[in-house]
Amino acid sequence: MFNPLYTRTYLNKKTAGRLEGRIIYNHVLILPDGREILIDSYHPGEGGWGLLQYPFQKIDFKSISELLKKY
Repeated sequence: MFNPLYTRTYLNKKTAGRLEGRIIYNHVLILPDGREILIDSYHPGEGGWGLLQYPFQKIDFKSISELLKKY
């Protein structure tokens, strides 16, 4: 579990659409299967990077919706 002080959001199609146009720092997204992704930084149009909880690895992505499809 990542730091409990970070903002947490359950990720689904609706919330992915809302987050697409926002700049995000230090935000935890909870995937449908319960795993967590700590978003270190995300800028619309540029993409971002974060840490996937299980298996623990750094991930790069272009959009929030891509996270739903890929993980």
